[in-house]
Amino acid sequence: RPNALAIIGGETAFDLLGRLGATGLWVHGVFADVVSYGTIQGGILDGRPCMLKGGSVGPDDAVIQMLDRFSSG
Repeated sequence: RPNALAIIGGETAFDLLGRLGATGLWVHGVFADVVSYGTIQGGILDGRPCMLKGGSVGPDDAVIQMLDRFSSG
């Protein structure tokens, strides 16, 4: 099982988190104006960190920023 998830696309996030049995996402904040980050609630990844970015929005380097945040702790 992954230690964290970075998901791009709202419909993708909704479908994937639902299939994993998640019941919600405890949102801790937002960065780059379009990336939400928080903790998965429920399901097989309960308590794991997650970042969500809308599919067609945000700066060109938003995905790089997401990965940098995961790797920096």
